[in-house]
Amino acid sequence: MRPVLLLTLSLLSLTSFAQDATAEDSGFTVTGQVVDDRENISFANVLLMNAADSVLANRRSTLVKAEMSDADGSFRITADSGRYFVQVVMIGYDDYQSEAFTLDRDIDLGAITLSAFAKTLETAVVTAKKPFLEQQAGKMIVNVEGSVTGQTGSATQLLRKVPGLVVRQGAVSMAGSAGVTILIDGKPTRYMDVNSLLRDLPASDIAKIEVISQPGAIFEAEGSGGVINIILKKNVRLGTNGSVRVGLGRGRYDKFNSSLRLSHRDGPLNTFGSLSYRRGSGFEQLKLDREIDGARLVQDNFDPFLPNTASIRAGVDYDLTDKTTVGLSGRYRHTNDDALGVNTTQGFGGISFGDALSVGTPLFDLRTENDEREDRVTYGVDAYYRLEIDTAGRKLEADVSYGGFDRDGRVTTRTMLLSGDLGAPIFDINNDELGDSRLFAAQLDYTHPIKLGGDNSLSVKTGVKYSNADILADLQSETRLMGSELDFANAPGLTNRFLYNEDIAAGYVSADAKFGEVSLNAGLRYEYTFIDGENVTSDSSFTRNYGNVFPSFGVSLPIKGSIGATGAYSYRLNRPSYSALNPFVRFMDPLTQQRGNTMLQPEYTHNAQVGLTYDGQPFFRLAYSRTTDAISLLTEQNASTGVTEGYNANLDTYTRYGGHLFAPLSFIPKVDGYFGGMLYYNEYESDFLGGDFAQGSWEFTGFANATIDMPMDVKMELNFWLQRGGQSGILQNGMVYGSSIGLERKFLDDQLVVGVSYEDGLFDPWDGQIRYQDQRFNIVNTWETDIVMLNVTYKFGNRYLKKAERRDSAAREVLNRAGE
Repeated sequence: MRPVLLLTLSLLSLTSFAQDATAEDSGFTVTGQVVDDRENISFANVLLMNAADSVLANRRSTLVKAEMSDADGSFRITADSGRYFVQVVMIGYDDYQSEAFTLDRDIDLGAITLSAFAKTLETAVVTAKKPFLEQQAGKMIVNVEGSVTGQTGSATQLLRKVPGLVVRQGAVSMAGSAGVTILIDGKPTRYMDVNSLLRDLPASDIAKIEVISQPGAIFEAEGSGGVINIILKKNVRLGTNGSVRVGLGRGRYDKFNSSLRLSHRDGPLNTFGSLSYRRGSGFEQLKLDREIDGARLVQDNFDPFLPNTASIRAGVDYDLTDKTTVGLSGRYRHTNDDALGVNTTQGFGGISFGDALSVGTPLFDLRTENDEREDRVTYGVDAYYRLEIDTAGRKLEADVSYGGFDRDGRVTTRTMLLSGDLGAPIFDINNDELGDSRLFAAQLDYTHPIKLGGDNSLSVKTGVKYSNADILADLQSETRLMGSELDFANAPGLTNRFLYNEDIAAGYVSADAKFGEVSLNAGLRYEYTFIDGENVTSDSSFTRNYGNVFPSFGVSLPIKGSIGATGAYSYRLNRPSYSALNPFVRFMDPLTQQRGNTMLQPEYTHNAQVGLTYDGQPFFRLAYSRTTDAISLLTEQNASTGVTEGYNANLDTYTRYGGHLFAPLSFIPKVDGYFGGMLYYNEYESDFLGGDFAQGSWEFTGFANATIDMPMDVKMELNFWLQRGGQSGILQNGMVYGSSIGLERKFLDDQLVVGVSYEDGLFDPWDGQIRYQDQRFNIVNTWETDIVMLNVTYKFGNRYLKKAERRDSAAREVLNRAGE
């Protein structure tokens, strides 16, 4: 009730503020009429460009606003005072560019006459090449849609190609920091099985990935290690368009993916949808070599996943007026995943940890099979409303989302004693788990530009948000003695039921200011969290209510010539994920298990960074962060039983500092891309297991991506990444690297695209170790490599802009869908 009341009051006040704002208007206007030698030209793209940007050498002019000429060829653009020029682009005509002018009063450019091409074209295609990596203020954008190797496999495999990201056993870290928040189209995933979600999501459905290292106040405060926003594809071309995609591949397992995408845009109505099916496959292999009470255990866990995923997405946008847009979209994804995991455990006695295995005395040899059968369903509905209050840039945006994630899983764990004696009874286990998650969110945002005069500007954005997560998990567990002919019987000590409800109410204000070439951003966000959890079987519950203010600040200023400087600070939190809180016990084998921890507290992080830019793009950065109550995956072993248990817990502090360097490859003829590296020191300090834990180490992450124009219109893409060192809780990292290579060629006027890729032919598995108190582990983690994929895509429909048809400008389309 409390968050609902807070949201209601905030919505009423914000709506009133927006209504009052409609009475105002500001800025100067640029008018004119687009014609040729015979008639007025309707629906031409009229672009207002910032002329001040072009003063610097090698610097591209910035698009300020984009409009289209009306039916009589006239146009009207309103903007703050400044130095601009106008470009007019229309199919069948040469581009037009005006002289630069100072907008300090209303200006009429009169008739702008376009010249037809010397040779009339029946059709024309407008294309724009996006680089694989774009650096923008506060975030890095990875345009994977045009990547040769970025369209195969799953989202998990695709994230491994993003500079600075490392994915190991489904966990994503950013330059050594594990508190990373994953968003899909701006929607949170922390209530879901993120590992399965990323494995089920085809990489071919993804348009781009935003890596936001310093999120501002407009973002949720969640994500102490940064935010990764996965943007899905959405086709909005004029007329009726579509594409068909088929992919075949082979690694250790066969792979198949297919999709059909359709869109239709006519006047104010835009509809779009897609169908896809993917036979994904892969595996995670974890090898543990550990010492316990004078004995040595060598374990090899092979965990395959063979998901079959079918999904459908559909939506509609409608322009009620020139300034008002409403939209509705829905999504549904179903995955069936049946796989047999195998774990082998060998025990040796009479040796120390560093001795060769052949010297020890064999104690026992176990084989454990985990027969997993799981159905996962993800669904959601999103509605939004956009009102552009005036041409000065004031707008009101409202979004409402409802979705869910359901899971029905069954795991049968059977163990066979191949030789020796474990010294304790061994049980087979049946686990039936049902998960039911319901998620709701509503958000209202208002943007208000303020005219300052000259080259100065100020824009204020404020908003409120409310979200609710209602989650139920039910575990029915049965056991029987290994080798027994009896039926499974209920295991009261393992059977459990867990209820979790979370409400978050938030409000924020953020201001972006520009004074000449100096840019500033400052924001404040307040979030209050209400959590109720109940462990039904053990008749225990917990309630946590906490609120915090999260400030953020950023500045960008010139130094000399094309060299500039940036600085930023933010305060963030990372709430425990639902899966980390869930107390259910999951078994790898009789001696290795993992459980949740209902006592987890949120972690809080101060982030600060300074950097240098060249031509407005960051290339060097130094960063520092300090986290309290750092959430880390830890292990604990029982010397008497030999059982090792993994769980998440809070460590007192986590300190991280270092920097990174980016450099382009575009100076090489016919090559586009980048290379770079990150060097950070990660250190943890805490009281853990009755001792003072203090460990840290340097971590280096290197990466390179190159797109090469080859003969015969073939495009080659090369990708390589490496990570070495670093500290993750009590775990010390070793080294891991991977690579990919792809070739692509287009046919039939670029409508048919054929690509082939080879993933991780050059690969070294991840390794690490634990050395703390009585825990001495060596760990090796690997996954499927040597994957060959063939992908064929055919695009059809109206790819051309015709004079008789109208659509919103590309800039308007992006603004209307910001934050969807």
